[in-house]
Amino acid sequence: MPKPVDKGTTYVPGLDGLRTLAVTVVILYHLGVPGFPGGLLGVGVFFTLSGYLITSNLMRSWDRHGGLGLKTFWLRRFRRLAPAMIATVVATLILTAALDRGSLTTRAGEALSTLLYVNNWHTILAGSSYFDNFAGPGALDHMWSLSVEEQFYLVWPLLLLVMLFILRGRRGPVALATVLVAVASFALMWVLAVPGADNTRVYEGTDTRAGGLLLGAALAVWLSSRRAAGKSTTPDGPASVLLGAAGVTGIVAMVVLVDRDSMFLYHGGTTLLTVAAVCAVLAVSRPTGLWSRVFGCLPMRWLGERSYGIYLWHMPVIAFLPSAWLSDRLALSAGLVAVISVLLSALSWRYLEDPIRRHGVVGPVKQWWAQRRSSTPVHDGGGSGMRPETGDAPARARVSLQSYAGAGAAVVLSAVVVIGAPAVVADPDGATVSGSHGPGMRMELDGAGAAKPGAPSDPAAGAAPGAG
Repeated sequence: MPKPVDKGTTYVPGLDGLRTLAVTVVILYHLGVPGFPGGLLGVGVFFTLSGYLITSNLMRSWDRHGGLGLKTFWLRRFRRLAPAMIATVVATLILTAALDRGSLTTRAGEALSTLLYVNNWHTILAGSSYFDNFAGPGALDHMWSLSVEEQFYLVWPLLLLVMLFILRGRRGPVALATVLVAVASFALMWVLAVPGADNTRVYEGTDTRAGGLLLGAALAVWLSSRRAAGKSTTPDGPASVLLGAAGVTGIVAMVVLVDRDSMFLYHGGTTLLTVAAVCAVLAVSRPTGLWSRVFGCLPMRWLGERSYGIYLWHMPVIAFLPSAWLSDRLALSAGLVAVISVLLSALSWRYLEDPIRRHGVVGPVKQWWAQRRSSTPVHDGGGSGMRPETGDAPARARVSLQSYAGAGAAVVLSAVVVIGAPAVVADPDGATVSGSHGPGMRMELDGAGAAKPGAPSDPAAGAAPGAG
């Protein structure tokens, strides 16, 4: 969680460190690095953290204002998450048009569902598989988790508000009710999972994945009840050490030991992962604790602040790498993915995400629109023509909006250049990308410099000297 804009909100550096751990194992899984068969469980850690953090914010609003402030909450969620996601989608479509045109129609449908935050259901209804990587990783395959979170952000505050009113603001019963709903979600996952079948529906379904978010939310409500009662909300020293040991060990053990095809993933494994994540959250919440110092150190905290961007960018980087690199040069590929993803996330955070998070969009848009409607042409007194009468505030708003647009364009252009560079360097006359429809599908360049699908390349026929 980046440092909050609201000065009344407590910043817990260790939570950013947990985000770093989660995004690291997800990237290792998507790269196919040996030893991390359960790296996809890092998404479950993200879910628990998100449920905990957004519910903490909601309960803080309840304490201060007697309501959840839903309009403000939804607006802040949108402006925090949407800019970087839109930049990623636009860059992916440009790269697809240039390097993998045969997939453009498919990628456009995925992009639209991502923008509407229904990517998980688009994948499910289309009959696609999250686990079938025969055709290589897709640049937007990971967007399903953003859709699950956004759908949760839309529905959960309403459900929480209803429970608070029905239970007359008694937070202990609200926390218990939230746990029961989470158990129902885990039970549905257990029932729907079928041995030997493709369980994308279970893995990506909002109903079956809500349990991880809800247990994090229940923790936030319970801690809020303790805070309201004047009790401590952080464990003591020894308890913090034990909780952290259990939580971190549990997360790492499942990442290393649980295979993605194991039914244990659906029959209790995700539940155990969520419990481990809850323990880890409690452990790092103690500011002077061991685990807070470990996960709150500067490198972990810095990467955790940018983990959202790293998560967004890593998949397009992997998808557009030359397919041979992922199998023959895995160490090089992993290094490139890490460097490019961190670089793009840092640019996006510095020039796009953080400015919008701090200054918003609605205010500048309203000021700009009001200025346009109220400005009238007047003579400049020098006979040189006409000029609009404008005040300083609208002018600043125009600059702000222009800077947002410029920052977004710069991030997209940077992404197109650095993500597409490996494919061009590997084969200047074409690009073999890992996300093509088939393994090693070659994309030939036509006379206009645009990419078009071609047959798999034959190294013995027509290969240019030194190519590839």
